Amino acid sequence: MIDYRAHLTALAACEKTLGTLPLSDPGLAAKRDEQLDQLKGERASAVLGALADHLLAHAASDGSELSLLTRAADLWRQGLDLYAVVGASRADIESALLDPAAPGAADKFNDGVAQFRQQAPIVQQAGEAIEALRADVMRLAHIPEHPRQADRDIPSGDGATSSWRGAPMPWYA
Repeated sequence: MIDYRAHLTALAACEKTLGTLPLSDPGLAAKRDEQLDQLKGERASAVLGALADHLLAHAASDGSELSLLTRAADLWRQGLDLYAVVGASRADIESALLDPAAPGAADKFNDGVAQFRQQAPIVQQAGEAIEALRADVMRLAHIPEHPRQADRDIPSGDGATSSWRGAPMPWYA
């Protein structure tokens, strides 16, 4: 986690330094300003780029992280579908309550309530699936053991290391 924060801190420091760097060449200053504008406009892409080495280092996975992400994405889609159905039910109920004398208002109200009630088992199942996903994520089985936990040497990589309590820590670990 500390490496992620270090990468994001380095990105922020780079952005700040470039923004205050005096450049005598107007062409170079214009290119720098253009790059900083792009950085501000595409902040999420810049963050992704700053963390790319971590993504590549962890790309050789056993598939467990992808499985967790797939389950989370499926639950998200189910939640969006549920939100749409509940929103439609609510709209029917509200329109019936706003004008109870309108023709078909009672039927609209009853249909909205029935549609809302039909969602109860879906909500229950989704809640159980969310709790099961949370339990699987909290086991942290998808995160490999750090070499220090097994008293193994930590590879120094390409020399781009930082130090924490005197131990070399690779940027990609």
